[in-house]
Amino acid sequence: MSLKYCYSFLLSLLIGLSATAQQVLMTELPTQELLPVAHIHRIFQDSEGYMWYATEGGGLCRDNGYEAHSFNTFGIN
Repeated sequence: MSLKYCYSFLLSLLIGLSATAQQVLMTELPTQELLPVAHIHRIFQDSEGYMWYATEGGGLCRDNGYEAHSFNTFGIN
């Protein structure tokens, strides 16, 4: 192996070691008892920290970490 390839390998190894990944925050979704349906199509977090879940047939759900509230148009004509 030539010296050029050794230097390239060492350089790529050092660059890989010094690179930092973005930290991922993982949280649990609310339990199924808190949501009106089991199918969630979209998840969004607003600027106030609320998690919003767009569900299939259950409307829109807002979760504050302790309880989830459902917003829907059932009964509105």
